[in-house]
Amino acid sequence: MATEIVTYNESLIGEAIRVFNRENEGAEHVVPLSDAIFREQVASKETFSPDGCFLAMEKGRALGLALTSVGPNDDLTEPDPEAGVIDGLFFPLERLDVGEELLRRCMGHLRSRGAKRIYGFASVGGYPFWRGLYMGAEPVCLTSYVQAWATFMAFGFRHHQQSLNYLGEPVEMPYRGDIAYEEAPLDVSSTWARNSWKGLAPRLLRVRGEDSILGDIGWVQMPHLSEHAGCPMAGIYQMWVAEGSRRQGIATSLMGKLFEILGGRGVRRVLVGTAVNNTAARRTYEKALMKVVSFRTGTMWAPHP
Repeated sequence: MATEIVTYNESLIGEAIRVFNRENEGAEHVVPLSDAIFREQVASKETFSPDGCFLAMEKGRALGLALTSVGPNDDLTEPDPEAGVIDGLFFPLERLDVGEELLRRCMGHLRSRGAKRIYGFASVGGYPFWRGLYMGAEPVCLTSYVQAWATFMAFGFRHHQQSLNYLGEPVEMPYRGDIAYEEAPLDVSSTWARNSWKGLAPRLLRVRGEDSILGDIGWVQMPHLSEHAGCPMAGIYQMWVAEGSRRQGIATSLMGKLFEILGGRGVRRVLVGTAVNNTAARRTYEKALMKVVSFRTGTMWAPHP
């Protein structure tokens, strides 16, 4: 029987969930979907469109699942229709033909809606779905899920960034006491941020100098991943130090202060992703006794679809 690519509708929610859970079974930091989680974290978002969600069907059962959306504009506030995103491509390793058919449909769909570039399960796509559900606060395709990135590459996508996932505990670390720390909720009032962070409460810890911000670190507690892991978990989604303030212990102090905050809130594990070539961030995380647990190569793109 031939494979049929169909668009998502409410009657297929169980099939979509089954494919996602089957293809991510055993992944330590991927939350198994339920009906409620899929509706809350995926289908209820403004970035979700049923006609951009595809299932590969055979004999009434789904073999594969793919979701498309649009990425954010340059300042990460509003959707940019020229930035197409394929934010998930799930199918069995032994059925590469299913992945190819799904990807072909996704690309055609995005092109028909004005996409001039297409990102494949990538950080540059801005995370329209899966935050707090798939590999922490910055969901990017795992290298171990070889069938997805191999299919992207076969269709002309290219590696744009490779990254590592670090896992650790909020250990006690020294931090500078001669600088001012400010902690506050992240502003999620823009259309893009409101959807990307739906169901979560991201926060930002800043170090302030006399007349400027010297650095910051963003973090978020992840209730679904915490329940899946059996302990309270948080994800770090950004760390930045102003150029003129580097090599002054700002990054280490941010980590130390953050770990103090997280420990006080009962968090037991912390997950963060960073680019392989970001040696400064890697040194900071390793100083905090965090260990690499996975490798991600999902930042692939087709600049001229």
